[in-house]
Amino acid sequence: LSPKIIPFCIGIFFSYTAANCYYPYLSVFFKESIGIQNNHIAAITSIGVAIEIIYLLNLTNLKKILGFRGVMTLGLFSMAVRLSILATFPTLKTALIIQIFHGLEILSMFVLPIMYLDQVSGPGFRNSIQGAFTILITVPSRLLGFVIAGEIARSYGAKEVIYAGSILSALGMLIIFVFL
Repeated sequence: LSPKIIPFCIGIFFSYTAANCYYPYLSVFFKESIGIQNNHIAAITSIGVAIEIIYLLNLTNLKKILGFRGVMTLGLFSMAVRLSILATFPTLKTALIIQIFHGLEILSMFVLPIMYLDQVSGPGFRNSIQGAFTILITVPSRLLGFVIAGEIARSYGAKEVIYAGSILSALGMLIIFVFL
């Protein structure tokens, strides 16, 4: 295995924790801070999912232009920035505009990590490394993200949970950018 997998795993751990921190509270934030009705929340987030398809179709071009590290960094940066913008300017317009960058986050969180693990593991270890990644990174980050979000929401509110997700994503992005 490549020694670069350690900073990658640390960086992506922070990013996964960020996602697991903010995502459960996003709809709460939309409703409480912006006043979006429940029946419209899914429609707004679906815009980001639809745009995500465009990013997926252009992943090869993005990797040619920016490289793996560049796309990872840009995706995690966009996650941090869009969350900060949303928490700072909680409007319907902001909620819609930030959906444009949702696809970059998905590339950096769920598509490129698997590709990277496959690349550094070699053909005989792909299933093993993905299983280890799930046990060591995905599951603990989910648990930690939920705990962080719950404690922040209990003490402060959904807005601060969104900011926490932004900070955790920025930390993950910086680790990957500097050390990968």
